[in-house]
Amino acid sequence: MKTIDDSYLVRVKGVFWVDREHLDTGRAIVAPGEKISFKWRGKSYTGTVSDVTRGRDDDVYKVITT
Repeated sequence: MKTIDDSYLVRVKGVFWVDREHLDTGRAIVAPGEKISFKWRGKSYTGTVSDVTRGRDDDVYKVITT
């Protein structure tokens, strides 16, 4: 399981979205199907990265939290 820094996450209407790649280097951060853990406002979460992108903003993946 990969730990993700919260600077790569955004929460919209209760749904987490994670950046696909680093903006400056273009290197991948996550891939669909990958298990991740992260902290958001002091609370720990785990989840799976889905292949769902956010509308035209296809540089983020939806996170299915468990």
